[in-house]
Amino acid sequence: MRDALANALPRIKPPRGPMRFDAYQQAITPIYITRTELQAGRIVNVVIDKIPDVSQAATWGWWNKS
Repeated sequence: MRDALANALPRIKPPRGPMRFDAYQQAITPIYITRTELQAGRIVNVVIDKIPDVSQAATWGWWNKS
């Protein structure tokens, strides 16, 4: 079962974009910076920037003290 899941993960296309896992099994995904705008009478989120490959370990890093 574990091997089947590991083989299926590269084929999954999450809505946030490509995803992979770090050494701590935390998801590494892009982060989108958005702004709320009124367009055609509707409030929508507009992507204004994208930060690729954000990992929890790289962001927090408190458990990775060497």
